[in-house]
Amino acid sequence: MVHRAVFHRVREKLAGERALITGGGSELGGAVAELFAREGADVCISCSPDEVGAAEETRDAIERAAGRPCLIAPGDLEDPAFCRELVMLAVDELGGLDILVANAPSPMRLPGDRMTADGLEHAFRASLFAYVHLAQAAIPHLSLGSAIIATAPVAPELADYAACAAAIDEYTKVLARQLADRGIRINAIAAHADRADAAPACLFLASPADASDITGIVLPIGT
Repeated sequence: MVHRAVFHRVREKLAGERALITGGGSELGGAVAELFAREGADVCISCSPDEVGAAEETRDAIERAAGRPCLIAPGDLEDPAFCRELVMLAVDELGGLDILVANAPSPMRLPGDRMTADGLEHAFRASLFAYVHLAQAAIPHLSLGSAIIATAPVAPELADYAACAAAIDEYTKVLARQLADRGIRINAIAAHADRADAAPACLFLASPADASDITGIVLPIGT
């Protein structure tokens, strides 16, 4: 797995920050994790049990390029209990939490006429519901200047994931309004999980120096 972070000019925009990034076995999640680590953040990544190998590649790349450890936490984000446990693990191991990146998985490419109720429920649990559970668990540990960034899966030809993306977008905007007075920034990017080139957008939204006054927006990447 090769990430665009390899060609990134480091400016230490996240020095001292602590980040939890889900979907660490995907192209986008891995690229975000490596880029954040290069910029000075301590990173914990989660992945599904069948993506541990890819997550380990990301961890190794981080340790080589940034000279810092990377924690891997495999598990099922469709399980609310795991979402809560994951946040607490990151808080305990990193000594706190400043950034949450809720990275939605790649959609299954089934046409609308083959969509099932079970498939629709799976799409929402893996993306929207996981985002909600992670955010709820993380918010008590966040403070002024912290950031939550969601990825909304881009698949306009797939009805289930298009619905998920719309829900993620609206939840992001509502949560941003609710947490504005606490100085916690909530934003999203609209990108496919395989688009590693969306990682700089996550860095921009995570960086207090770049996006301290930006909250409640959805950045489209390559859509």
